[in-house]
Amino acid sequence: MCRYRLVIILLWVVSSGNLMGQEDTFNEKRFFQNLQDSYYTLAGTSKENLTALVTSAKMEVFADSAWANREVFPLQFIWVNPGKLYLSEKGVPTMEDAYAEQYGMLVSALKQQMKGILIDLQRFYINGLYRTIPDNYQLTHDERFVKVDYSTDIGGQTTNVYHTFGHNGLCLRIDIQYPQQNKSLTILPEFRTIKTKWLCEGWMVQTKIGDEVESGFQLTIEWMQSDEIWVPQDIVLSVQKKSKMGRTFFDQIKLRNYLFNQSLQLQIKN
Repeated sequence: MCRYRLVIILLWVVSSGNLMGQEDTFNEKRFFQNLQDSYYTLAGTSKENLTALVTSAKMEVFADSAWANREVFPLQFIWVNPGKLYLSEKGVPTMEDAYAEQYGMLVSALKQQMKGILIDLQRFYINGLYRTIPDNYQLTHDERFVKVDYSTDIGGQTTNVYHTFGHNGLCLRIDIQYPQQNKSLTILPEFRTIKTKWLCEGWMVQTKIGDEVESGFQLTIEWMQSDEIWVPQDIVLSVQKKSKMGRTFFDQIKLRNYLFNQSLQLQIKN
């Protein structure tokens, strides 16, 4: 009697194992559902818009000299759901003429930094990866990875984008090629889990011209909660360039005074 029962149990285990193997086969619909649902995104919140004031560690040092006040924010960041982004320059206290040129250079550099950061912040946090993949994608997969590739036209130039994901939808790597410039980027994002969502902690980027590494940087995001929404508080950058071998440049972008669902009147200048 015992032997008979043992045979029945073994058969059930083998049968269940076969069923589990069938369920583990790749499911493209489930993969894209994970891609849509598993990331923490600003567009996935209930907020209609967001504004924040922007400065940097370098600007704080300047403000301390020019106005004896580090709490001066020259830029305002505006997001309107689902994916409209704006940077506006704010008025600042009157300064002596000797400071004007340096201030202009610092504000221009801060704008360029923010514009560059926002490209990847849109992918990993604001809109999310699901919303960035167009309909003309090509998908391949093996036992370990899922690859989603597409080509797009940016400013009249063909750009090829190659994503590498885990089967659960977690982004492991993005490679971007600009054939007309003989240029390529490799982006390695990092995430942590917030309840049931992945929140991006930052990314590393390496830029190549041909086969030569031209520059690289690491970006780390320090998060805080404002009105129960996770938002960037500090964005820390460390940059290395081929032209400045052996040197690492640091800066820190600071976003403060977050406000949500404001009545906005936007005047767009080209």
